[in-house]
Amino acid sequence: MTRTIKILSTLALGGMLFGITACEDTVCKEALAKATAATADVQKTVSSQAAEISGLRAKLAAADQATVAAKKALEEAKAAAAKPAEPAAPADKGAKGAKGKKK
Repeated sequence: MTRTIKILSTLALGGMLFGITACEDTVCKEALAKATAATADVQKTVSSQAAEISGLRAKLAAADQATVAAKKALEEAKAAAAKPAEPAAPADKGAKGAKGKKK
């Protein structure tokens, strides 16, 4: 009888272990499906953010170019302001000469 009890208890415990494992497999499969869906959502978010970052980098490059152009214009304006004013051109001598001639 001891032999029969050992065999029956082994079969019972094995069946319970098999049943528990099968339940764990379904739980694991459900968790894997949820994780896969979450991963897909995260990948979509990352790709949209990467596209947004690229657009912002393009805007930054354009702003940098505008800043460089503005700095160049400012330096040119400072250089023009620093130059001494050119002396006024002498008056037209031809007009004076015609006035002084007598016929």
